[in-house]
Amino acid sequence: LIELAGDVLAPLASALGGHAFSPYMAGFLPFLLAKSRANYSVAERSFAFGTIGEILLAMGSPAVGSFVKHLLPLFIAGLKDSDDEVRGNAVYGLGVLASQGGEEAVRHRSEER
Repeated sequence: LIELAGDVLAPLASALGGHAFSPYMAGFLPFLLAKSRANYSVAERSFAFGTIGEILLAMGSPAVGSFVKHLLPLFIAGLKDSDDEVRGNAVYGLGVLASQGGEEAVRHRSEER
């Protein structure tokens, strides 16, 4: 049931538009962040990273910018997961965050140097 609900979020974000969907994303995000933790199953972690990435892609730029500072550490941590599928979804999410994060993504990249 949770995964089915997750499948609706990206199309909903696309239909509403990124800015209109942002408050809903902020509401769902704590749940998805919790599912990304190591104490959850591989399927749940993979679902969390993949769903967040798909939602960000549907939201698009510039709406994604407000989530960069919260999600960048998550995706970077996901790159170290023990499972290939989870790491792959973290890489995907990181790429979407970088491509859709606008000025915030650029700013965080500049701070990393």
